Amino acid sequence: DLVEPLIGPDIALFACSFITKLPGASKAAPWHEDATYWGGLAAGIEGCTLWLAVDRSIVDNGCMRVIPGSHLDRNRAHVPVDDPHRMLLDRQVDPTAFDASRAVDCILAPNTCSIHDAYVVHDSRPNRGGQRRCGFQMRYVPTTVNALNGHQMVLARGRDHAGNDYGNPTQVNERRLSNNPQKQLMARISEQLE
Repeated sequence: DLVEPLIGPDIALFACSFITKLPGASKAAPWHEDATYWGGLAAGIEGCTLWLAVDRSIVDNGCMRVIPGSHLDRNRAHVPVDDPHRMLLDRQVDPTAFDASRAVDCILAPNTCSIHDAYVVHDSRPNRGGQRRCGFQMRYVPTTVNALNGHQMVLARGRDHAGNDYGNPTQVNERRLSNNPQKQLMARISEQLE
């Protein structure tokens, strides 16, 4: 319901995952646009990320920061990060392409969320506090987006407009596993544990 006013009634779940920053043991996420990292998996990227706070997300534990309005200037150049050992990603938005002094902290209580466009420039600092910061991110796209390279999305609502092969979230995506030995191993281990 939260996403429909932003991308329309025909919605696919593109990807989802937990992001956890442990106290004192986490890295920073450099300034980036999510869409840059979705590129090999879909054509015609439009969409948003809904970030649901599991824990309190505050400045001390590395909450997300966004540059308001930055989604209006899409596909900024990404360049290598200065120190890849301190960063979660190896590339960042070119620092000369935006004004970092305009950053706004996304402070969230547990069970609340933020939503940002796939092209919003955002980052997060390391967790320097004493509490874990965990969130569940759900990446939604309109069903006009065409999945590539065997990437399976889940039809969340409405109907498909791009001829995508939607996955069943309760089943293993065999096509993706066939090209990834590490994922094949994890699937075999998972089956043995059942």
